[in-house]
Amino acid sequence: MESSEKKSRSGWFIRIWVSVIASVVVALVLAALILIQGSVSGIEFSPTHLEQRSFHFYEIPVIEQQITPIRREKVTNNCLQFLRTGGYFKRPSKSTPRWDLVSLSRGLSGTTYADAELLLTPLSIQQEDASYWNTWTKKNPSKARYLWPIIQKLAINELYLFIPPILEIAQTGDPDEEFEDAILVQLESEYLRLIDSFERQNKPEVVEEIKNRASLLFPSIDFQ
Repeated sequence: MESSEKKSRSGWFIRIWVSVIASVVVALVLAALILIQGSVSGIEFSPTHLEQRSFHFYEIPVIEQQITPIRREKVTNNCLQFLRTGGYFKRPSKSTPRWDLVSLSRGLSGTTYADAELLLTPLSIQQEDASYWNTWTKKNPSKARYLWPIIQKLAINELYLFIPPILEIAQTGDPDEEFEDAILVQLESEYLRLIDSFERQNKPEVVEEIKNRASLLFPSIDFQ
């Protein structure tokens, strides 16, 4: 009888230890999975305040449930800082910054890029250990005063897709008047392409909204 009780107790302790070890193993596996596959990081850009920042947090993989607070850090961008302090971009003093996604990385799945990357990548170009666009701006002050406010307007209105062709025009070396005309022609072309896309989708209300907003941003472009 005594021996039977001892065996029963022994079996009970073994089951407890097996359960504890199994729980620890599962916890370690889950922790490793979260640390590797649940790590989320990325870059954000504020077109209103001309700032860039990184963010990072952890989530439960698959269901994408956030489990830690978001940690954000300011990212130094020499070109943005130069354009901001030089007054090429307008920075409201009291409004809350709006942040647009530039890139996002989840675990081992790689990095995906959002539209704001179409501006941030060109602004990061270096030439002879200096910012390409800082140098361009210093060499072309009158063009810069015309170009950068337009770029900011496009960014604020989430028209990042319009920006690469505009930056290409800036590198052509055209005289100032031809430069400004070329940018307006390009803007009109981009807007017409966008309008055509929504007309094909039979969305007249969106087309009208695009025309109205375009007229407010760039009064010299006539879509009537």
